[in-house]
Amino acid sequence: MNRYSGLFRSRWNALLWAIGVCWSVYWFAAPSDEAPPANGQVAQTDATGTPYSDADVAALQATLNRLQHQ
Repeated sequence: MNRYSGLFRSRWNALLWAIGVCWSVYWFAAPSDEAPPANGQVAQTDATGTPYSDADVAALQATLNRLQHQ
């Protein structure tokens, strides 16, 4: 038998399990509370979620170019 076979013998246990699944889905997929930028464009973020600008990208490219030519 699988480990969930006893879970669905009781309607209440099954209901609580389903509520837990729905809560998990909501917690994972709920929209964020952050407001979009005023100009209507989506902010660019790095892998950690920190926003970055085009100036940050240009500075990184300049640093990489300097390192490549050394």
